[in-house]
Amino acid sequence: MRKGERTRQHVIATAAKVLNRHGYAGSGIAELMEATGLAKGGIYRHFESKEELAVEAFRYAFAEVLKLRFGHLDEVPNAADKLRKYVEGYASIESPIPGGCPILNTGIENDDGNPALLKCAQEGFDTVVRRLTKIIREGQERREIRAEIVPGELALFLYSSLEGGIFATRLQGTRQRLKTVAKFLCEYLEKEVCTMN
Repeated sequence: MRKGERTRQHVIATAAKVLNRHGYAGSGIAELMEATGLAKGGIYRHFESKEELAVEAFRYAFAEVLKLRFGHLDEVPNAADKLRKYVEGYASIESPIPGGCPILNTGIENDDGNPALLKCAQEGFDTVVRRLTKIIREGQERREIRAEIVPGELALFLYSSLEGGIFATRLQGTRQRLKTVAKFLCEYLEKEVCTMN
């Protein structure tokens, strides 16, 4: 990797941490300069605007979170166990990007703010729901998940519940509320979703 590309990647990774903690509106170029160790010109040599940098930073943060949440699930052969492991991991393993879930943070800040960042959050949310839906469908094909379950609806329910648990946790300042949500989701999966009780 050339020096210019290394610098660009450094700026993106650093900006992801700053923007995920303080938001797009709450992070000025001065904070980004201080965090990256670069002058304004050094940052804008790689990005046309703060918005372009913010979009790239979101994509980086989302990719890191996606890898953390789904990367280990391929080892789990049973779809119902994959869903449980996903839920339990969500509650017990913090986001690799400081500040919590980039989808939640970016979506809430930009629901009436920056359209490009709102689109990033919407696409990220939809990507997670699609991945969960795929796991559920595969489980139904192998008769591990009840046939009457609507895969997209269950995926939306699981992910929305976990995101709500993150929001509640942020208000409280501990992960206990998220762990409570995860506990009830796992019980629901066991009793209402899995075919093997």
